[in-house]
Order: sequence, then C-alpha cells, then structure tokens
Amino acid sequence: MARVLLVLLLLGLAPGLARPLEPCPGPCRCRGRRLNCSGAGLARVPSATRQRPFSVLDFTGNALAVISPQAWKGYPWAEKLVLQDNRLQAVKRRSLEGLLLLRHL
Repeated sequence: MARVLLVLLLLGLAPGLARPLEPCPGPCRCRGRRLNCSGAGLARVPSATRQRPFSVLDFTGNALAVISPQAWKGYPWAEKLVLQDNRLQAVKRRSLEGLLLLRHL
C-alpha cells in the first residue's frame, strides 16, 4: 500500500495528498531549487512567489543596474548568486543583505 501511494504521489495522481506546484516568479523558470532568470530582460529582482527555498539564483544577462537592500528578502537560503552580464556598476554594502547562506557570487 505504501509503495502504491508513493508512486501515485510521484506521478501526481493523488491530488489531495500532494502539494500543488507553487508559481515561479515571472518571467523566470524554476527547476528544483534553482531559479533561472537568465536573459529575462529584468531591470529589478522579482519578488519571491514560492515558499520552497532556492539554493541557486541565476540572473545572467539581464539589465540589473542597482540592487536595493530588500531585493533578496524572499531568497534567504540561496547559496549561489550569478549576476554576470548585467549593468551593475558597483555592489553596495547592503545590496546582498538577506542572503543568509550565500557562498558563491
């Protein structure tokens, strides 16, 4: 019985038991614990729309020029942040505030 229930959950055939998928911040793509916003034309960091934590935030190839101190409020568990190919002139002291576990920038 437990195996059958596990298979149903994995296949998404037990809707009353599985959590619905949470939306990904548009126009980004989510896969597992990775938020991929590369090439999305973003001028600012989108607000988090998921309760599940991301470990990788990829903002490669956008138009980010300034990052406000509250930008990462919804992404406290990110360990890796990719910001290459943006319009950033400088990273100010409080620009990374809220990224509690950041290891790679």
